[in-house]
Amino acid sequence: MNVSKFSFIVPVYNCEKYLNTCVISIKKVNLEDYEIILIDDGSIDKSGYICDKLEQENKEVRCIHQENHGVSFARNCGIKQASGDYILFLDADDSIESDKLGRVLRSVESDKKIDLAIYGLSFDYYYHEKCYRRDELAYPVNGCLNKKQWLDVFRDLYSVNAVSPVWNKVYRREILVNNQLEFNEDMFIYEDLDFSIRYLACCDMICNFSEIIYHYRQTEDEGNAGRRLKRIENLSYLVKHIEETLYLLYADNTVVISQNLLMDILIPFYLVLANDKIKVSKSKDICKICDDFTVWYSDRNFDMPRQNQVFINQLLKKKIFHLIFNKYYVYLRHKIAVWIKYMKGSH
Repeated sequence: MNVSKFSFIVPVYNCEKYLNTCVISIKKVNLEDYEIILIDDGSIDKSGYICDKLEQENKEVRCIHQENHGVSFARNCGIKQASGDYILFLDADDSIESDKLGRVLRSVESDKKIDLAIYGLSFDYYYHEKCYRRDELAYPVNGCLNKKQWLDVFRDLYSVNAVSPVWNKVYRREILVNNQLEFNEDMFIYEDLDFSIRYLACCDMICNFSEIIYHYRQTEDEGNAGRRLKRIENLSYLVKHIEETLYLLYADNTVVISQNLLMDILIPFYLVLANDKIKVSKSKDICKICDDFTVWYSDRNFDMPRQNQVFINQLLKKKIFHLIFNKYYVYLRHKIAVWIKYMKGSH
């Protein structure tokens, strides 16, 4: 096996429209020593054919075909096949700003103490193949932080989505291998957050780059979160799992996890889950969502947060009518806003 400096792992599932663009954006980084590992996860469109064609035309590209097992299985397959000192994950319908990423990778390569690099990302919202909105997120301070320093600002990193995704980071393969880190294939959702926290627990120095580099394509038909949440009967189990994972960050007792930090992370996390699940649930299932949240919330002894008080009270008081009304109202308002922005951009 040829040894590469950087390994780009790209799970592929039914992304025939965008796969070429993704690979081209990687190639434009102009690295001398890299590999692109495409894992075709049982695609039923032309993605598999495109993967083979890219492999034939580019010596840096390797293609692996497998039955459909999900993104976690595909990424784990990529980790096992990777030869690079550093690993990056991309989704096949996304892209990167090549020149900016090149500068990040050169910085990472020149400082062997960096265990993890984080950079900014943009959620690009598309309607009929037209981008009508971009939400850019990045931790605003450039530079390297030791473990105590980044634990001190962990809440801030989390709040700008610097922690959860895996596609805005550069990982050291040595850390993954030595700690036997891989994606949890039993998780239906938020497997990225689980993986990122467990990796961070093994890090000392991280380095943040505030430039927007990763572009995540968000389409109107993307309802995967709600559909996958249908398979989870009790949301509190998932929240408790993430809480247990958070404690791994503080295992050496140099810094003690605070109740405020748990509240600031876990309550919004639970509310996002509840909101997404309500969108795809019937009335009786919404009752269970309320009951589960009430039990979890009362056990935690959290103070009432300043934000989201209305939604929290609707869950605690089981205001089913309001919750059902809100999901249709928000959906309709969103559709109208998208249509207006699309029409404005068409002129």
